[in-house]
Amino acid sequence: MADKYDLVIFGSTASARLLALSLTRIHKARILLIIDPEQPHRLFATPQTSAGFCTSAAFFERTAKSAATAQQMLATLDAELLVHTKPSAIFTQFPQHMPMLEFTEGAAIHAGVVCERRIHPETQTEQLVFPDSLSFEVSNIIQAFDAHNSEAGEYTILSRADLTKSHITKDGRFTGRTEDRSLKAGKVLLLDPDLIAE
Repeated sequence: MADKYDLVIFGSTASARLLALSLTRIHKARILLIIDPEQPHRLFATPQTSAGFCTSAAFFERTAKSAATAQQMLATLDAELLVHTKPSAIFTQFPQHMPMLEFTEGAAIHAGVVCERRIHPETQTEQLVFPDSLSFEVSNIIQAFDAHNSEAGEYTILSRADLTKSHITKDGRFTGRTEDRSLKAGKVLLLDPDLIAE
């Protein structure tokens, strides 16, 4: 008899672990997370500006909501140095970037995100600084998640090397095997494309 999951996530990132935990807790889903422990990954350090020049207030509003949810989840891990405030900035390298900077500033202000215009000390170009942006300490988050999940077992986590066989169908279903069990999932979320092979 195969172990059945609602979703298998291929992802080694801290965000993949956060997603697995949130789907388990909030939506009561049965999640299988497949990782490659040797794969280096980083979350964007500053979620307010992770998409570059963002000119939509909705982006800032949704990012702030997501960041707050992430903080709540991380707080339950009872670990230190996972999230802290760290100023971040975007700047105009060329004059044609100025309108984008202005749109971004307007979108941030409309969404209630604190930002300031400054001059970059080295390039002497205009920059937009977010003094209250969040920085996620990725390696610490991954260690905290894995330590928590090894005790609580809220979702199942496997190394890619544990799979002796795996297959994703064209309609998005997953089957796999380890040395001692069979695995099935109705849906697949591929966050790390290099975790699968043709």
